[in-house]
Amino acid sequence: MRKLASFMCMLFLLTACSSAYENHIKAGVKAVKEERYEEAVASFKQAAQEKNDKNVQSYVKTLQAMKSSIDALDEGDTKKAILYAQQIVNETETNKVTEIIKPRAREVIVNAQKLEVQVQELSGKLEKARAYADAEQYAEAEQILQELSSVTVLSQEAQDIVRESMELWQHVERERRKQESGGA
Repeated sequence: MRKLASFMCMLFLLTACSSAYENHIKAGVKAVKEERYEEAVASFKQAAQEKNDKNVQSYVKTLQAMKSSIDALDEGDTKKAILYAQQIVNETETNKVTEIIKPRAREVIVNAQKLEVQVQELSGKLEKARAYADAEQYAEAEQILQELSSVTVLSQEAQDIVRESMELWQHVERERRKQESGGA
């Protein structure tokens, strides 16, 4: 009888642990679907305390890469954003989390690439405005600088270019006024 009671206790504990593990996994997957990655990581770490298996470790690693990718994109570090997202896209192991995350990682890559193109375009326009200013073609420089001032910026690098263009615009306006007043 004692052996049966011990067996039943053990079975109960295993079932309870398994149930808690499954609940944490379900909560984590739900959080991933809702793009609440920090919450998902916390749920998976709780699941790992119940039963640390290869899948849970993989989920946490994938989500940490996703969070790093999104954070890098938010900070305007497109190269880092692409690097982390590409790790996820290149992941050969398929599991619940990678199936959900891969499309979002591809989206981050596309957004980072668009941001890079925007920065290149802004930089090119700023250089063109500088060339006009250096050639004392202030009206042309101002036209480009006015266009740059209306850009909705997405990254720190783009913001720096817009700020620099505003400084150049102020310089161009001073020089144009000097030129119009006879060079005084």
